[in-house]
Amino acid sequence: MNKIQNLTNMKKQTFFIVALMALWVTCLHAQELIPYRKGNKWGFCDKNKKIVIACQYEEAKPFVQGLAPVKKNGQWGYIDSQGEMHIVERFKEASCFTDEGLALAKYYNDWVIIDTQGQIVLSESKNYKFKPPLTRFSDDDYLNLFEEGLMPIRYQKKWGYVNPKGETIIEPQFEEANSFHDSLAIVKKNGKWGVIDKTGKLIIPFQYDFACCYREGLIRIGLNKKYGFIDKNGLEAIALQYDDACCFVDNFACVKKGKFYGAIDRTGKQIVPFQYEKVRVSTNQVYPFKSNGKYGFLGSDGKEKVAPKYDDVSTFWGDRCAVSLNGKWGMIDTEGKEIVPLKYNFIYPFTEKTPYIKVEYTKGKYAYIDRNGTEYWE
Repeated sequence: MNKIQNLTNMKKQTFFIVALMALWVTCLHAQELIPYRKGNKWGFCDKNKKIVIACQYEEAKPFVQGLAPVKKNGQWGYIDSQGEMHIVERFKEASCFTDEGLALAKYYNDWVIIDTQGQIVLSESKNYKFKPPLTRFSDDDYLNLFEEGLMPIRYQKKWGYVNPKGETIIEPQFEEANSFHDSLAIVKKNGKWGVIDKTGKLIIPFQYDFACCYREGLIRIGLNKKYGFIDKNGLEAIALQYDDACCFVDNFACVKKGKFYGAIDRTGKQIVPFQYEKVRVSTNQVYPFKSNGKYGFLGSDGKEKVAPKYDDVSTFWGDRCAVSLNGKWGMIDTEGKEIVPLKYNFIYPFTEKTPYIKVEYTKGKYAYIDRNGTEYWE
């Protein structure tokens, strides 16, 4: 009897292991599939450009959560990694799925949020709207819908917050509302800005002309046309003394005095002198600046790392930054080395998590490259 039971248990364990391996292979397969353009038709290939799903769609976007948006007969739907239609094409627009298993789509004339089964979780209506820029659809294929489990919504001209189930957590009452970060959100009421927690409790009173971006323990605020920073308790951390200021990233914030920009750290210490036409925050401690009409890059010590020579630049997302010269775009690494040649009409917005980046390679036509410039079209 024990032998039979042991054999049964072994079979169950073997089945479980095989099932897990199959799931792992399926997930891995889905992650490796890349949107591939052949003429005016789209399919999916592997990293060696071998076509895995035939080029039969009018448009396609990357796989996330094992599903990819595809367009057929003028409508968007979602396929699985085997090329089977998982969510029937019926949307005018469609984003990739988020980590929470939700996607933004346009159904008839309304924006909706759907789950991985295609069920509508939330829907816009005449009086009920999602927080912009969601309703203006980002160029980026990847959207963050529910930051820390909550999303701003507008109901009859007032903003509140809902959870992924569509349940109202904070009643609509604000003139404007930002996403949550570290359990705090910056909101506007009666023409002034303040800060609330995830229960809707007012943490910092409505007293500022401007407030934005709670990052690295500090909130950028403005009052009487001067800018500075407060901490999460509303205490002044850096005095309101600047004519403009940006949020902190990696202990670095660009600030403006008079006509010129410099930068400070979180103690308020100046680390970049006020001598540039523009300074931008960025990741990886490499910061774009503008001088004499051209862009270059500063290092974490505030010294010039890449001489100003570009007409336009994005910020660094991970180890890549898009740069433009003479109307053409490419990408550089954090040392300023050209990784992707400057030959594209445009490089669409991307983040450090974006594995395949959308580019316009000829007028009116876009496709994808990887972060090293491998092209996925013919």
